Amino acid sequence: MRGEGNRQEEVVCRVGEELEEKRAALVGAAGKRKILEIIKEKKLEEYKVSLNHREQKELDEAAILRSGRGVKSEEADTYL
Repeated sequence: MRGEGNRQEEVVCRVGEELEEKRAALVGAAGKRKILEIIKEKKLEEYKVSLNHREQKELDEAAILRSGRGVKSEEADTYL
């Protein structure tokens, strides 16, 4: 009986160690996932800023062309 109790303790100890290893791996993976989410959010924000700059540049160019031709604002809208 004594040997069986020691064996059960060894099994419980081993399972506990495996649990801690898997928990540590999970925490590491969760950290990496969070980092990737932050990078993704930053890239999306950079894209939005770039898109806004590009749109503003196109609007500015349209305004310059409109003023150079003497086209009224309402007429220029038909060209866009």
